[in-house]
Amino acid sequence: MKISSSVVIFASADALFRAPKGTDANGNKINGRHPQRRLQSINKFLCNWFNQNVGGAKAERMCDRLTNQIEQYDDAFNRPTCAFFDPAVKNGGPNPDESMRGMRPAKNPKARSQFKPRQIRSRRDAEEIVFEDEDYEALEDCDGTEEGAVAELCKQPRSVSVQERKLKRYTTSLVKWCGRYISECHGQRVHEHCVNRGLKLYKSLKDSE
Repeated sequence: MKISSSVVIFASADALFRAPKGTDANGNKINGRHPQRRLQSINKFLCNWFNQNVGGAKAERMCDRLTNQIEQYDDAFNRPTCAFFDPAVKNGGPNPDESMRGMRPAKNPKARSQFKPRQIRSRRDAEEIVFEDEDYEALEDCDGTEEGAVAELCKQPRSVSVQERKLKRYTTSLVKWCGRYISECHGQRVHEHCVNRGLKLYKSLKDSE
């Protein structure tokens, strides 16, 4: 269902990831379907879900942790050896040329992933989170083409709550993002770190309801 007007929701959340404006390094317009705008939307929706369903200081901590992860995924997307995005390809990715995938070995396979240090953000009570049309456009639904663990996530029970349905949509959007736009990163290609984090997030929140 298309939502034609902006929606404003008040949530107790920390500073969220903001996609850059204009165009990316390859000249692609950063609009609602661009990977960085998709990340921004996923961050917004999940933090709002935390606020509505977890609440309090715990929701703030969860949002802060998620935002750090989202920023790490954005860093990966900005590395030429990791990222793939082509507006001419369905959904922008992954790379349809299988011969070009998985051909970049890690410079130091024994090295640990170099994550950015945790950022300290000031607490904001009743921060205004604004959802635009492009945020809804960035979300993904299951379409029957999923494989492996993502297919398991997409199996829809006959009866689920509205909040669980929302959670599934938001986490599905995240795991699909990982598989499309940073699938050539060593950690994602070999260990599926990004996808597994999204699946673990869904399971932990679903089981805690």
